[in-house]
Amino acid sequence: MPVSPGSCKTGERLRRVVETISAPSRGGGTGQEDFIRVTVSVGVAEYRAGENADDLYLRADNCLYRAKAEGRNRVEGDCDADLWGGGPLDLSE
Repeated sequence: MPVSPGSCKTGERLRRVVETISAPSRGGGTGQEDFIRVTVSVGVAEYRAGENADDLYLRADNCLYRAKAEGRNRVEGDCDADLWGGGPLDLSE
């Protein structure tokens, strides 16, 4: 069973907020302060009736590893909107 589109949208909103963050970094010993870009990969899983916490965590962790393998700075889960009757999922909100 896929996760709801709302869960994926929440993950995408979080990813976009984090992407706007820049963290100060000492410029490699130059004495000047530089900034590094901060990004996040998100694995999305929703609780299934009767599922234990370890299984839920494992599914979310697997989605996270898939996000990293697919290029990082992304949200991965079973976010197929077609299964929810909506066509391609619009994460632009």
